[in-house]
Amino acid sequence: MTAAAQLSRLSPNSIEREIATLQQDAPSLASLRRATKWLLFEPGATNELASSLYEYVNLLFLLDINAFVFSIQRAHTARPLLRRVFEAIGRIDAAQSIAQWRQSLPHWAIPEVSPPGKSLATTELFHPLLAQPVANALRIRGVSVLITGSNMAGKTTFMRTLGVNAILAQTLHTVCARTWVAPLLAVRSSIGRSDSLLDGKSHYLAEVESVHALLRAKRTDRQHLFLLDEMFRGTNTAERVAAAYAVLAYLTQGDDVVVVATHDLELVELLGDAYQAYHFRERIADDTLSFDYKLRPGASSTRNAIALLQLKQYPNEVIVKALAVLDRVSEPDVPRG
Repeated sequence: MTAAAQLSRLSPNSIEREIATLQQDAPSLASLRRATKWLLFEPGATNELASSLYEYVNLLFLLDINAFVFSIQRAHTARPLLRRVFEAIGRIDAAQSIAQWRQSLPHWAIPEVSPPGKSLATTELFHPLLAQPVANALRIRGVSVLITGSNMAGKTTFMRTLGVNAILAQTLHTVCARTWVAPLLAVRSSIGRSDSLLDGKSHYLAEVESVHALLRAKRTDRQHLFLLDEMFRGTNTAERVAAAYAVLAYLTQGDDVVVVATHDLELVELLGDAYQAYHFRERIADDTLSFDYKLRPGASSTRNAIALLQLKQYPNEVIVKALAVLDRVSEPDVPRG
């Protein structure tokens, strides 16, 4: 109640509705504030005479009990008033926290909500939890997105960046980007699945159940942003590609936006014009593997899995045999990085 009285004297335009509520309701709580102050009153131990006198008067007139009863009765009758005051203070507190958080960001923007449709446009998008984030841009119009690239290149982090900013846009009215234009999206993801010894679930079964939840969500009336990472990697290549193709073709129907990361380049051709291909790339030089974490259009043209084994000083015999097998099975148009 004291906080309400103090905040009611503020006059910033961004919280004018909350300030008006406090200015209107806080004075009506003055009697309750006085009663609660009396409940907290202590004469103190420094003046024994005053303390003794207070105890006698309190025993005679039951001052603290009367103050307690009055406070309970007043609080009961003022419940709607107290609710409005607490909600106004809560909104001001949340606004202050958001403003302070915004100041800590390299840059931020107020999101623009577009009409329903398969679209999303953002520039200089980054993840708020990264100490040194690399910003990226993405423009989706009429198609979904398939991201390829090497291990550790940034695919999963970028999808998480999209997901967290879609949620921030619709909750804190703030995005970690220069611009963000998108419809209201219900974010659903299948990222980082794992097996469970206690539940008796294999990695593949955990993936199947996670993706099935997305298929069920698609049957609702809301527009979704589906984020999927390395679908069905717990099974063999042929069935993984076939199942992933069928699921992705189903999820992208209608206005739902799908962003998927994969190592299976076969999906680029299978999905055709329904998905736009992007990739992250790596650079290997002087026995060092480095990444710039920049999203680029088109499918990935490099691999780094065996190169990473070599950098980690796997036995040379292992590297030679792996490269020999790779030369026999890999596509001729996909060179190693």
